[in-house]
Amino acid sequence: MSPAQPTGTRESVTVATSGVAPRGRRPQPERRAAMKERLLDATVECLVEVGWAKTTLPEVVARADVGRGAQVHHYPTKATLMAAVGEHLLVRHRREFIDAFEALDREERTLEAAIDVLWGILRSPTWTAVIELGLASRTDPTVASSFRGFTERVDQIVLEVVSEYFPTLADNPIGATVVRGTVALLSGLALQTSIDGDRLGRHAEVFAQFKILCNVLSPALVGSTDSSATTASTEQR
Repeated sequence: MSPAQPTGTRESVTVATSGVAPRGRRPQPERRAAMKERLLDATVECLVEVGWAKTTLPEVVARADVGRGAQVHHYPTKATLMAAVGEHLLVRHRREFIDAFEALDREERTLEAAIDVLWGILRSPTWTAVIELGLASRTDPTVASSFRGFTERVDQIVLEVVSEYFPTLADNPIGATVVRGTVALLSGLALQTSIDGDRLGRHAEVFAQFKILCNVLSPALVGSTDSSATTASTEQR
């Protein structure tokens, strides 16, 4: 009589040779991506709710409700986790901007509307996580090494979006400087608002006056051709 085959051996061999996951189980790449997403989202939650100082690896693991081994496997150090979180946030915010902007009617997709959408993102809770990382990078070598070049990455993503929706502005000799200045101004206002809640309404007033200035300069910076370019960009998606 031949020995009984261990339970699960046949299925394991089948999976290994065919590359197909057992019925009802997601493929490994999907499970790996989902696990990373849980860890990154938990880290963002920590940064927003308790700040950089209290965002520890054990706290992230607890909030993600995963095993310590999963965290070590995907992000073995705090530095690697923070580097991934920074990119995770930028990709998320880029998607949020595009979704919000394209939800507008085509004739409403103006430079002023784009600034409004950007301002909304910079005041969102998840941008607080970016602020926490930025402040920590000044003195903490753990995050400084992984956060180096982050502002350049922000500029790159913003300029990519501007090139898609406002190509005339992107091609303007001072276009990139205008975009970087806008991001710097609004990021600073967002930081101040996160500190004092704009109790006196002064940050909102600065923002309102900035939009007036943008409207005055818009014809020279954007021109009248970008609305059709935006339409073409949308129709190609």
